[in-house]
Amino acid sequence: MTNTTVFNKKQVMKYLIFTFGIAWIMQGAIAVLYKAGHTMIGQLLMAVMMFVPLFGVMVSGFTLKDIGWRPHIKRNIGSVLIAWFIPAALTVM
Repeated sequence: MTNTTVFNKKQVMKYLIFTFGIAWIMQGAIAVLYKAGHTMIGQLLMAVMMFVPLFGVMVSGFTLKDIGWRPHIKRNIGSVLIAWFIPAALTVM
């Protein structure tokens, strides 16, 4: 797949500011909730926080078509194996 899309610096900055800003605010709220003993609400908020990058893409104006959702496992077997086993190895360590 050849990437011919030129990224707009303004869109990238809008994405980064929105995504990291909202994520940091939510992480602060989660810390306060956990400290107050509301772990169930904190866990729910953490699950919602996983969608913040998607919302950042939508707010910044990027298009989601033609971004290559097809995995090419045979061509990228090394990357797939690293992405699969390194987190498990680090968790065990």
